[in-house]
Amino acid sequence: MIVLVLIVLAGGGLLIAAVAVGNRVVHHLATDVSGTPGRPRSLPSSASGYTGERTQDQVAGPTGTATVGSLSATARDWARTTVLGTPLVCGDVAIHRAAVSTNNPFDLALQLGGTFDWELVPPSGSEVSFDVSHSSLGGLTDYLTGGHIGDAGGKVCFPDPGGRGQFAVTWQPRVLRAERLVWIVSLH
Repeated sequence: MIVLVLIVLAGGGLLIAAVAVGNRVVHHLATDVSGTPGRPRSLPSSASGYTGERTQDQVAGPTGTATVGSLSATARDWARTTVLGTPLVCGDVAIHRAAVSTNNPFDLALQLGGTFDWELVPPSGSEVSFDVSHSSLGGLTDYLTGGHIGDAGGKVCFPDPGGRGQFAVTWQPRVLRAERLVWIVSLH
C-alpha cells in the first residue's frame, strides 16, 4: 500500500512539473514570436504611437534605416500608386546583412530564416499583408534564405487600405523572434 501511495505521489509530482515546465515554454515561445505589447524604446518620445506596438520593435530613424541582429533595412519613398487598375502602397527596400556571429546552430538558422512577414498598419488598425504579385520580394527571399551576406533590394507593395494619416510598415524578418523593423509613414 505504501509503494502504491509513493507511486501516485511521484506521478502527481511529475505531472505538476510537466505542466509548470510546459507552461513556461509556451509562454516563452508566445512572447518571442508575438512580442510584448508596449511603446518601443526606439520610437522618439515626440512621435505618435501606432496600433500594435511592441517593446521589441526597432523603429527606423530619419535615414529610414532600422536594424535587428545581423540585418539592417532601409525603406523609403512610400507612396500610393496604381498598377493595372490596382491601388497600392509601395516603397523601395534595401537590405544589408552583416556576418552572423553565433556559435549556436539553432540561433544561426533562425537568423538566416528570412521570413517575409510584412504588414501595413493603417490608422484604423486593420493590418494588411503585402501584395505578392506586385512586390519584388522573390529575389529578396532567395537572398535571405540562402544565407548571403551583403546587399539586396526590391519593392514592397500592399493593397491600399485607404485612409489618411500615420501608417506603420512592419517587417518581422527572423523566424521565432518578436523583433520587427518598423517605418512610420505619412500618407494623404
